[in-house]
Amino acid sequence: MIFGIGVDVLESGRIARTLERFGTRFLEHLLMPEEQAQLARTQRRERFVAMRFAAKEAIVKAMGTGFSHGMWIRDVGVVQNSWGKPEVVFSARGERVRRALGIGEAHVTLTDEAGLGRMRTLVNTLVFDIETVPDVELGRRLYGLGDLADGEVAKAMFALRRQDTGGDFLSLEQHRVVAIACALRTQEGLKLWSLGETGTGEGELVQRFFDGIEKFSPDLVSWNGSSFDLPVLTYRALLRGVQAARFWESGEQDPAFRYNNYLSRYHWRHTDLMDVLSGFQRRGRVSLAHMACLLGLPGKLGFEGSQVWEAWQSGNLEGIRRYCETDVLNTWLIYLRFAQLRGLLPRAQHLEEIERVKALLRASREPHLAEFLAAWEKAP
Repeated sequence: MIFGIGVDVLESGRIARTLERFGTRFLEHLLMPEEQAQLARTQRRERFVAMRFAAKEAIVKAMGTGFSHGMWIRDVGVVQNSWGKPEVVFSARGERVRRALGIGEAHVTLTDEAGLGRMRTLVNTLVFDIETVPDVELGRRLYGLGDLADGEVAKAMFALRRQDTGGDFLSLEQHRVVAIACALRTQEGLKLWSLGETGTGEGELVQRFFDGIEKFSPDLVSWNGSSFDLPVLTYRALLRGVQAARFWESGEQDPAFRYNNYLSRYHWRHTDLMDVLSGFQRRGRVSLAHMACLLGLPGKLGFEGSQVWEAWQSGNLEGIRRYCETDVLNTWLIYLRFAQLRGLLPRAQHLEEIERVKALLRASREPHLAEFLAAWEKAP
């Protein structure tokens, strides 16, 4: 199963030199009592210690705490059970932090390759998408449109944009968020939902999104999220007085975020699939609909982003939310294929994750999810 990947790599030779210099003092500082007991029974001490050191670093990266926020290096560790399977253990303090963050049971894999100890740990992954309509209140102020009806204001905004750029797509500050859909993969399973209810205001929708990041520090996955979704959410957060401290963390409070945060285009805490798969080249970018078609996924199901404003005017917010959820499903399925491409998800586990998505769709009574499943199963 994959939720996201936390990785740390350490040379065994480096550990050997540290052991030679500091001896048992280093071990007592690093290892939990359970780990020290297992170390006493192993013949490959440097390998054992290197893998545990890497494991501890990767686990706290995955938790989003680093060795701060109440977590010390001896608050988490890895021991092998009677079958030799590695298991994550926490001290009493580490267990309190884990529960406070809402993190489920941890699962780990340890490998050593060419003198390296590598640990991969599974963490929460949140796939998200937003839907927007023209901010007609802003349009009135920007262009002096007075008491014109919303529909007329939007027409004027689109027309002025066409004059400037040749297309209808409004600049980012002129978008108002009306729906945010998420898929969350955790130890407990896969969940798909839209934030709030149909009557929830924009400020609360945006706050709920950033509250989820604040609480769980998930790995984010999007399609074009770096260029559209996240900038729009940031602008609307500014407008609505939303707080988003964890999203903006870059290492000042948590060192684990210094080299892996949500803000850098080239970090893995947020994976913009359109950006990454194109090699960060504008000419290489493709639409979500075309990538879904390429991979035999359902894609848009007859509803396009260009129809959102019309649906909003007609009061069909539920249709917008459902469309947003199907975009999230397509993005999650592309991400699973990408994880397989990178070697992070073996083929057998990829198939397990695909079946998990289908099980979620079969269990749902929502018509748009039934339509998605039917289209998926008919695909070549």
